[in-house]
Amino acid sequence: MKVLGRITLALVLIALTALPVMAQATVVHEQGQENYEYNGSFLCLDEEPWVDHAWVDGPRRWVSHITLDSAGGFNMNYHETFQFSGVSDITGYRYAGHWVKNEHQSGRVGEVYNWVWPVVVRNLDTNEVAVSDFQMHVTVNANGVVTVDRSDFAVRCPGQ
Repeated sequence: MKVLGRITLALVLIALTALPVMAQATVVHEQGQENYEYNGSFLCLDEEPWVDHAWVDGPRRWVSHITLDSAGGFNMNYHETFQFSGVSDITGYRYAGHWVKNEHQSGRVGEVYNWVWPVVVRNLDTNEVAVSDFQMHVTVNANGVVTVDRSDFAVRCPGQ
């Protein structure tokens, strides 16, 4: 999942490196759709702990709109959805889930950026649900170079 959000981030960073030669605002618009596959482990420490592993896949769609100015500032709007399903290779349980990510970010080169979005996974056979927060932290220096890039995954289960 670390790849998610990097398409837009890469566009921002590429455009930021070109800022010295820009004399006016630049707009970058991207949208797309792909079949996305993710190899995931699910862990829930609810009343009865459970852990499982599954390959999931499904349609992923995104739209991004980025405006860059000649002073090193940017404004980004990003929307992404991913509907997925799969079967555990350990238990045979069926899983389905989704995430919806809506981001609005304004900033300048040299700042720290944090993104957080929930991932909801449901076991279709036992009806158990886990909600995970995928977090991405990026620091970009004044030259437009990523100096810190960290992702975290925290799980919240019903009843916690």
